[in-house]
Amino acid sequence: MIRLRILGGQDLLNSEGEVILSILSQPKRLALLAYLALHASGTFTRRDKLLALFWPESEPDKARAALRKSLSYLRQGIGEGVLVTRGDDEVGIAAGVLECDAVEFSAQVDRGDLRSAWAMYRGPFLDGVFIAGSPNADQWIEEERRRLERRAVDVAASLADDAARRGDLAAAIGLARDALDLDPYHEGTLRRLMGLLIEAGEPERAIRSYEDFAARLTGVELEPSAETRALLGSIRDRRDTVAAVTSTERTPVPRSPHSRVASEEVGRPLGRRTRAGVWRWIAPASMGVAVVVSFVAIRLAGGDDPRGVTQVNISLPDSVPLVFVGEAALRVGLPSLALSPDGGQLAFVGRSGQGTRLYVRSMANGRLTPVEGTAHAFGPFYSPDGAWIGFFAGGHLMRVSSDGAQVQPLLEADAPLGGTWAEDGRIAAVINDGGPLAIIPPGGGDPRVFAPKGTLIAHPFWIPGTEWVLLTCYDPKHICAMSTTGVLRHLTLDGDAVTRIEGARLVPGSNPRFLAPGYLLYSAPFRNALLGVHLDPSSLTVRGEPEVVYDGVRREAFMGSTQASVAANGDLILARGTNADQSRFVWVDRDGTIDTLPLPPRVYGAFYLAPDGRRLAAIVYPRVGETELWIMDLERGGEGERWDYEGLAANHDILGTAWLPSSDGLLATLGDPNMVLEIDAERPSGARVLWSGAERAGVLAATRDGRVVFRADGAHGSVVSLIDLQDIARLPPRPSEVLTPLLPTFTGRTSVAVSPDGAWVAYHAEEAGTYRVFAVPLEGHRPPIRVSSSVGEMPRWSPRGDGLYYRYGRKFFWTPFTASDSTHFGTQALFLEGDFLNVNGPDLAISRDGARLLLLQSRGGDEASTLDVTLNFRARLVRLLDPA
Repeated sequence: MIRLRILGGQDLLNSEGEVILSILSQPKRLALLAYLALHASGTFTRRDKLLALFWPESEPDKARAALRKSLSYLRQGIGEGVLVTRGDDEVGIAAGVLECDAVEFSAQVDRGDLRSAWAMYRGPFLDGVFIAGSPNADQWIEEERRRLERRAVDVAASLADDAARRGDLAAAIGLARDALDLDPYHEGTLRRLMGLLIEAGEPERAIRSYEDFAARLTGVELEPSAETRALLGSIRDRRDTVAAVTSTERTPVPRSPHSRVASEEVGRPLGRRTRAGVWRWIAPASMGVAVVVSFVAIRLAGGDDPRGVTQVNISLPDSVPLVFVGEAALRVGLPSLALSPDGGQLAFVGRSGQGTRLYVRSMANGRLTPVEGTAHAFGPFYSPDGAWIGFFAGGHLMRVSSDGAQVQPLLEADAPLGGTWAEDGRIAAVINDGGPLAIIPPGGGDPRVFAPKGTLIAHPFWIPGTEWVLLTCYDPKHICAMSTTGVLRHLTLDGDAVTRIEGARLVPGSNPRFLAPGYLLYSAPFRNALLGVHLDPSSLTVRGEPEVVYDGVRREAFMGSTQASVAANGDLILARGTNADQSRFVWVDRDGTIDTLPLPPRVYGAFYLAPDGRRLAAIVYPRVGETELWIMDLERGGEGERWDYEGLAANHDILGTAWLPSSDGLLATLGDPNMVLEIDAERPSGARVLWSGAERAGVLAATRDGRVVFRADGAHGSVVSLIDLQDIARLPPRPSEVLTPLLPTFTGRTSVAVSPDGAWVAYHAEEAGTYRVFAVPLEGHRPPIRVSSSVGEMPRWSPRGDGLYYRYGRKFFWTPFTASDSTHFGTQALFLEGDFLNVNGPDLAISRDGARLLLLQSRGGDEASTLDVTLNFRARLVRLLDPA
């Protein structure tokens, strides 16, 4: 049975419970399947009708070819026997093979099963889906969305009446409020809510509900009817009496568990007008977010801006907080807010049902409006003229006009790490998990792509008037810049930028931003603060020493994104918070129960659990460019020691480790210079050097029979091979030239795990632009088997050898394994979903009983409702960086 969910989000599972991303990631294919599910299940729809709906502007031959291609993609995704045809002109869905929540919702309403229907309605139909170039399809989606929403309002109202008849006023009030949230202009629903609040002894809340409703109508030049105004007058006349009677035994009235985003706080989505009327799309100022503003005027000299520096605190509604990481790929956070160049509008990632979307907020009047077509958005950034907002969603770089009228996909971008706009309309984006940098022509088109060598990159910011894009370079994390011809330069505190980092005093930090005429802002390393320093935009010359310009700013893990945005006019907005790089180790079971280990919070990187489950080895980052290896005894409450080099040159870059099967030692991979060491876990100091050479190379895993999985990064890609442990010492300085590949040669990241019986190796590698999990037997020279049905990384075997765990973003999957079965691997299933850190290297381990996952949990929360604004922040920079 195929399962399609299109209410309050989208999901599509095949008969084996696997997510069908090839359809979910393509809005037109998803909408076409939804249309057939609603209109043709067990029947047929004429192709001409589909052509007019989805390809109205195409020539007939091209439209028919496009429909054939789309139907072919649907068949490939959902399997044969689901889509059926009758002759050449009709297509439909076979009866009984596809379950759709929207269809079932309507059926339950028709049967009178209102409780089941209300539980089924999780939010708007195809929320956030926009079909570029298909206005008829967009209109159909909007009309269907309103039809189903109207039915949901009626269901909630009926359930509220039923609850009131049973005397359950709390449930009745919650349901009535939910109904008003769904249709905030329905006076009958408002009067029902006001009456229930009076019956519950809450006259003040009834009056506030009326006032909020009246404010919404004022925004569209309407006013409540005489009947509703008369009800208000009656409530006010009786208010004192009611308050006196109920003051001694009043109980709080909770919201229904189905509560939606409060309509008194947030406007209707930005988007195109529909026939439903102006009140269906407009977002009046009176519906805007409640703003708490405190002005602290600080008059400062400096700069050409006559304004003084003004600090402003704004509060977002609890129902729509700023979401720090949200749907960001691989759980690597990007900035979640962006200030328009003139400082007049804020775009941010906010909560929407169970997911996220973009919202825009007027900085002048506080009006807050959701933007249609931006479901699951992250990483927003403005065009220099403020007309467009760039963002990432669904594996694509997208743009939406700042008024929400147009949404356009620009480029496929798997695991992107930021985007930026040039003054001439070009866009630069890091599109694939730390590289490359893509330069996209104005309005879209084929990009020019530049892959940096030897480093990950993130956080692009185009320096106005130049051909330089500021970036974060990784390992060590510092500020760099790339030209539009692919030249990479590294900023230094000695002044001039350099092409090689050896011996240079780099500018340590991340997430660079430039503010004219010559200020560099960036995230401080290992703390939640913004630093500022002088930067010549044409020569990339740094002058002076960095100064803290704002402390207490939320900073994300791994790449060091900071939740702050500076506008071209000199204003700054930010979210206060902690350094989310610091984390704790936690055990988590499939129910989400968390058990925190008694280990101190640190900036942890990759970690490795010993085969016997007793010890944990973890890479720790104490300072930029430095790594430490901590070996901790979990049976002794996390007691542990930092391994030191003793006899080796200090300050090596520890790239990774692998436990020996006996659990009494580790094989560590070091860089600069490249070395492989054997470390005694009982004596965390010193080591035996097994190999050193010219290539970056090391051990990924060890087997019970004395062999190791060895990786060497050569000139033509990375080679992974299976060799004997004692042969490591005999490898040449460039091992990639002599190793026999165990896996296909690749570039980029991977993670390898050997099965407990030593017969199989699982790994992740890039395929078709995304990470997937594969497995290959160590004997027999058989081709790799793809394990993950869709995406996945960081595979780890269950200690019992009965399956694989792996992750992708905030989802953790399980696939069973049977050695005797010819197919070996079973159906992928979701084991756990949650907000746990993704770091550079293994970030997942399995308990001895296979029932719990060892993960990293950030110390900071994932949301904020208060933002700090500094108007004319440029003047503050003048005072701090140019005190003379």
